[in-house]
Amino acid sequence: MFRAARLILIVAIAALSVGMLAFIGWSALGGRVRVFTDADTIRTPADGAPVRDILWQPARRAPDPINSNADDYEPRLSADGLTLYFVRGKPGGGADLYTARRTPDGWTEPAPLGAINDPGADDLGPEPSPDGRSLYFYSDRAGGLGGYDLWVARRSSDGSWLAPVNLGPAVN
Repeated sequence: MFRAARLILIVAIAALSVGMLAFIGWSALGGRVRVFTDADTIRTPADGAPVRDILWQPARRAPDPINSNADDYEPRLSADGLTLYFVRGKPGGGADLYTARRTPDGWTEPAPLGAINDPGADDLGPEPSPDGRSLYFYSDRAGGLGGYDLWVARRSSDGSWLAPVNLGPAVN
């Protein structure tokens, strides 16, 4: 019985020694390599890599039907990633705010935000609030304080957009 306990002790000490040597070797070789990654195609060692050069993939054209033959720009996604707001048209030529929804089948056909857009003005730079209840933008519409002012449109309880309100002289 004494011999069996002694043998178990020797085996345990040997296993512990091998484990410690493996850990020391792993640590000496640097352990894990830290990387910057987009979890898709980019995997670059973090040592000395400037973050601004690593985490960007090359730009790709947005999928149909988002793009059109008109000028489409200033895209913003809602916090949940399901609604895309953007501008369509040239500034100075009646640019309007548009929206499209992401569905399991892809993006819906973009539609103008008719309750917000002013036909005689440029409505630009959509920025949805994190809760999706407000949409901030800038516009040269009548009722502003001059030039392009900041405006906000809020959603009513039924989900429709209310008329935009100028953010006032403290901001504009």
